[in-house]
Amino acid sequence: MDGFRFDLASVLVRDHHGVPMHFAPAPWRIEFSNILANTAIIAAAWDAAGLYQVGDFPGFRWAEWNGQYRDVIRRFVRGDKGLIGEVASRLSGSSDLYEWEGRVPSSSINFVTCHDGFTLYDLVSYNGKHNEANGEKNREMLRFVTKMISFRKRHPCLMRKHFLTGKQKEGAPLPDVTRHGTKLNEPLWNNPDAQILAYTLGRLKEGEEDVHVIFNMSDHEVDMPLPSLYGRAWHRAIDTGQPSPGDVLEPADQPRKKESFYRVSSHSFVVFESR
Repeated sequence: MDGFRFDLASVLVRDHHGVPMHFAPAPWRIEFSNILANTAIIAAAWDAAGLYQVGDFPGFRWAEWNGQYRDVIRRFVRGDKGLIGEVASRLSGSSDLYEWEGRVPSSSINFVTCHDGFTLYDLVSYNGKHNEANGEKNREMLRFVTKMISFRKRHPCLMRKHFLTGKQKEGAPLPDVTRHGTKLNEPLWNNPDAQILAYTLGRLKEGEEDVHVIFNMSDHEVDMPLPSLYGRAWHRAIDTGQPSPGDVLEPADQPRKKESFYRVSSHSFVVFESR
């Protein structure tokens, strides 16, 4: 068994009167248990009586289902405006919730749906419940998720052990992260109508590609500029605006982008790799 997820875990911090305790013994006993030392322990850091502890659940080894990530990403994908700052923070591991306490990005379990809600396909496709027999669309969703997992495993820069700083380390060609809006290096933090976010992640290890990501959740397509590279070129790895199976491509099949911009379809995201 790899680990345990504790549903409504905040009930563990209440005393026998139901009052939350500042130093609740149960979470700490689980954290320091020798029996559970090599397992994952994950908290759904809230309970049915209204206690909400995302970013503040006791302990340091506990990971948390990040309900704030779930909520803002759902709103962003739906097309809600003015969320760029929070979306960028959630995609980067929620340093505002965890870094202050000395925790790390892996403390946040980023999710958008789970066992007791819509399927992922239904969540992004319908405003209400909608059931249909399993068919090609469900197989396509599985193929997409499988390809995305494979892409993530190819990139250590997507699995950093420390929070992003925006700084460039000695010998690195790019900073760990550079964020953009419709113009390079100009993220739309203070624009209440913003629905577009882009960022460039510098490669973490020798032989890894840099990654450039563009989200366009507006109702219209947008020509987005691509950062300049020295000795490399951008190759399109993912474009959810393309029909399957051209939405996610293996490295050998990725087209090289010669132009300095890319047209991004509405309500889609695009990812490039450098090589």
